[in-house]
Amino acid sequence: MKSNGAMFYMQFKNVACVMPFEALSFCDFFGGVFSICVTLITAAALPARKAEALSVITVLVLTLTLHSYRFTWGLYTIPLVIGSCVVFTSWAYWSIRLRRLFPPVQWWILGLIPGVVCSSIALVIFLAPSNPNDRNYPIFHSIWHMLIGFSLACKSCLSTLVQ
Repeated sequence: MKSNGAMFYMQFKNVACVMPFEALSFCDFFGGVFSICVTLITAAALPARKAEALSVITVLVLTLTLHSYRFTWGLYTIPLVIGSCVVFTSWAYWSIRLRRLFPPVQWWILGLIPGVVCSSIALVIFLAPSNPNDRNYPIFHSIWHMLIGFSLACKSCLSTLVQ
């Protein structure tokens, strides 16, 4: 039995579509998970070399993981937990080093809180039982993508405040 994500892409499989189903599915999952990882790396405020190295390692690990575990919970959970640990460790380091709260309070109010609210709503939509054959499924899937994109945009404004 195919998962909801697999069934969503089946509607694009026709004679006019030049991309195979596997490529569409891989790009969607890779783009979604990698954007979350890059946002966490950016929020960690790491030095440029460490951030670049972590981005390359993330690409390699995600590529291998997506090949085998594309439709599992671990694909989202593991990068989120590891990335959150990196972020909070970095924030603790910078707070101790600067002797004040890091990141600035403005970012907590304008970036983190709206981003977490959008992410939470998207998570509820993602986890809600849905039937891919339902005509509303593409609408909810699109809303999920928009909420994730907006939450990432809110959370990524940290780099401009830090500079």
